[in-house]
Amino acid sequence: MQNELQQWAAWARATERNCGVKQYECPTYTMLKQAVGESRKNGVAVLLDDDALMAIDQLVTALKLSRSDLYSVIHLFYLMGKSVAELAAIAGCARYTIDAQILAAESWLDSRLEILCEMAA
Repeated sequence: MQNELQQWAAWARATERNCGVKQYECPTYTMLKQAVGESRKNGVAVLLDDDALMAIDQLVTALKLSRSDLYSVIHLFYLMGKSVAELAAIAGCARYTIDAQILAAESWLDSRLEILCEMAA
């Protein structure tokens, strides 16, 4: 789930910069990116297609509605790029508490993603 969340964050940051509008790309360049994997500034290769990334985005939104405390940790850690130490300093708690929250959020998202995959099959 960590890999999927890293790809989602890179995709979400790029979408935010473009205001959700897909920019024109040469078809040859698009095929090359799909063959190699699309790289972003932080070196995360985006290998998932837009449908999978939108599904993950919907799961993250569901996490926000269900467990806003876990969502805020995921948002700051993956999307904003804050470190565990920074999050611990912001929250005024120990690092292992933030690690536990990140793990709980990833587990929540992973279980929901597994349910979606089973429903699709």
